[in-house]
Amino acid sequence: MSILGKGNPSYAFAPVTGTVRHFRSPDDVIASLDSDLESTIALVASGGTTFLSPILGRLGGIVCLDGTLRSHLAIVSREFEVPCLVGTELSEDIPDGTEVTLRIDEQTGVVASPDPDTASDPSADVSAAWWEYIRRVGDEIAVKDFTVGVSGA
Repeated sequence: MSILGKGNPSYAFAPVTGTVRHFRSPDDVIASLDSDLESTIALVASGGTTFLSPILGRLGGIVCLDGTLRSHLAIVSREFEVPCLVGTELSEDIPDGTEVTLRIDEQTGVVASPDPDTASDPSADVSAAWWEYIRRVGDEIAVKDFTVGVSGA
């Protein structure tokens, strides 16, 4: 596993693997609204980026090239429990479509290419995936209208 960069983790999160996608403007977010973003690692220039808000809870992770633990994305990523690195220094530009792993090594956030032997298998832990889904959309499910009919005997 080669290290592509290091930054400050917004909170203590478990390693996550996903595909890099650059978000440079609100237009990039609008273009992604109908996409499957759960395995997307958003790469943004600043931790102060607010235009990710409509998709933030659906992202697999966030890498901010600038920012501190008091930056907007660091704060809201903690609330949404989305892995996030701020103030990240990359050794090279990471192109869209590159698979990376975000992890924490000795309190330092690491962006690395995934180890082929330990790359996550989506079907490996169905239970974890299910509860992740419930955490993401649970509130939406809870507010849906439904009709309960009671018939008299």
